[in-house]
Amino acid sequence: MSSESDFSVYRRPRLSAALWAWLLLLSTPSHGGQAIPFGGWTVNSGTIDTDPSCQQLNVVCKVLVDGNGFRQELVDAGSEGLYIRTIITDDNATGDPDLLPFESETFTPFDDTARATWSFDSRTAIRDVATGFTSVAMLDKDPFVDASNNTLTVWNVDMTQTINTAEIVSDFQYMSNEVTGFADPANDIFGKTIDIDTDLFLSDPNCTAGNASCDPNWSATQRFVQRDREGMLVDVFADTLTVTPITTQGSMSLDPSVVTVAWNDGDAISTHWIAQTDNQGGSSFSMNYQSITNNDALVDPFADFSSSSMAPPLDPFAWDANFGPPPPTLP
Repeated sequence: MSSESDFSVYRRPRLSAALWAWLLLLSTPSHGGQAIPFGGWTVNSGTIDTDPSCQQLNVVCKVLVDGNGFRQELVDAGSEGLYIRTIITDDNATGDPDLLPFESETFTPFDDTARATWSFDSRTAIRDVATGFTSVAMLDKDPFVDASNNTLTVWNVDMTQTINTAEIVSDFQYMSNEVTGFADPANDIFGKTIDIDTDLFLSDPNCTAGNASCDPNWSATQRFVQRDREGMLVDVFADTLTVTPITTQGSMSLDPSVVTVAWNDGDAISTHWIAQTDNQGGSSFSMNYQSITNNDALVDPFADFSSSSMAPPLDPFAWDANFGPPPPTLP
């Protein structure tokens, strides 16, 4: 997969009518993927038990390597394929995989030419209860055979990361999907979304134990929000590939005196919102700032507005109606 820094190598997905018609024909039955869902196992004192998933109908599992916090097995899912599943967690771990401090699970197709799907699926998670930190990354690579018997590749990447403490609450979500393998690489389909939300809560640093001179009313709160949307959303259901715009055609005006930002289906749109309140030494203030950018526009790509010179809303972290409508609600 490409990093965000080289997204520009991909064609911005303004698809021709002919290609749209062709995409509707992508509906024949060879979509791969792991045979069983992630997390179909438990662990007790480092011993991993995969019975919750291996006892499914038409699924047979054979343990290849077993150890403390580690298991590798052959998963035979009949016509769905043959996979090597590898599970890794901490030594002596106990619990459900969705709650463990660390867990990694991968499905790799076994070299069985009769049923090989060339797919790959992985999930890795790190969690720290003390700081409220959670990081989960999933990668999915699957083949898709179109109506002309051409093998395409569908990529999906999902990453989430959260922190939740008394001083900071942060949430990061990234999703991208891509279809490759077209005779003309310019027809590759790509889409992504990025959500970043960060709240910062500050208090008087002098308010330590035994210090009666601090100001308990001293506080500052800051919020940063970013929303990025680009390209096409790809989905495979019932052996049919569907492609829909992540950003549908529209426009937004944050301030009538500033240019209106418009976009077409699939354009790369970025919105930012910064809000802050301060209460220090008897004085206080609030401010909001919002902006929207069409990164695909040739002219007038940016509009912004700040309410620092206006009466702030009762809740400075609520969407200010003076900015016009909120950013588009997108997948």
